[in-house]
Amino acid sequence: AGRSRMNPELIRNFWIELTPRRVVLMTAFLGLVFLAGASSGPDALNGAAEFMFYVVVVLWGARNAAQAVVGEIRERTWDRQRLSAIRAWEMVWGKLVGSTSFVWYGGALCLVVLTLDAWHEGGANAVVYTILYYVSIGLMAQAVALLASLVAIRRRTTISRFDVFVYQAAGILAWHPDRLARNS
Repeated sequence: AGRSRMNPELIRNFWIELTPRRVVLMTAFLGLVFLAGASSGPDALNGAAEFMFYVVVVLWGARNAAQAVVGEIRERTWDRQRLSAIRAWEMVWGKLVGSTSFVWYGGALCLVVLTLDAWHEGGANAVVYTILYYVSIGLMAQAVALLASLVAIRRRTTISRFDVFVYQAAGILAWHPDRLARNS
């Protein structure tokens, strides 16, 4: 009776997103990018890892988060999910974390490179700051994109591809001001 159950929406999205083929392709692609960066020097390697983190986690992840519920509506499975026994927070975490799990796998590979550089530059404190910074901007972009799509869904029934782009842009803009302040 005291057994906790796994989040079924999260598990379903893990199965969809983290296929062996996709994991191998992401690993190989990022490995080639990092190899090219390393051949140009340590600064280029760090720059490549940072750029790829932004592309994969922020851009692609915000897109996946924005499409998480919109895709269910298009496939006409959203009403069934809403009426299921899955609680609201389980659904939110299943959509937010599950639909972006593949991009977070790629982000984790980028974070390994970024934290190794941070370790050499500033030790353990720099590693903690690096992880917190990158994870927070990724989560912020994805959460805002998901929230924007959910708000729009409540207001109307049809969502176009352009609408999904707008929700993705909202997520990207959520991390962008911090990025500008960090570089100035």
